[in-house]
Amino acid sequence: MSNQKQYLQEKKQEMEKCEHLFIKQTEGYWDDKFHIFNNKYTPCIVKCLHCGLTNLYIVKDNSSKMDLIYSFIYNKFIEINNMVFNNQYFSAYGNNGWFDENALNLISHESLYSEHPHLLYHLARIIKSDANNDELFEIMKNLFEIETLEERIGLLNKKEMNELLERYKQIKKRKLSL
Repeated sequence: MSNQKQYLQEKKQEMEKCEHLFIKQTEGYWDDKFHIFNNKYTPCIVKCLHCGLTNLYIVKDNSSKMDLIYSFIYNKFIEINNMVFNNQYFSAYGNNGWFDENALNLISHESLYSEHPHLLYHLARIIKSDANNDELFEIMKNLFEIETLEERIGLLNKKEMNELLERYKQIKKRKLSL
């Protein structure tokens, strides 16, 4: 089995077995550009902090464009992601695209858009390993607030993660000494 196929199979199994903890990256909204009786609902975008399962590709529904733009492996990943999400959360979708976010295990009902929420979650767990979801989400928000623009685009390595962690600790120290 090729490395790509093996990766996809392992990712599928990881997503299927995961005890998902989702973060809401964007809020859902009603699009009233349509006729008053034909409003369209765009659901919130969610992403699992453990395995990365997301409804982003389902909501954006731009798979036909992706065939031209992205690689074969990325397209297959999107197909697997969408299949697993639909298999596990199909019942959460209602009329007009309405999505019941209460069907998901959310870390918070508040949204936080980050390119790397799983890394913020990981750092929050390092900062306070015994924290509940509310506390972890607050720490994640604090980390997000002190990220540089470059870090928000993407934390690339452990050095950058450690720098963010140290800035967080310094800010907390200063607040405690006041």
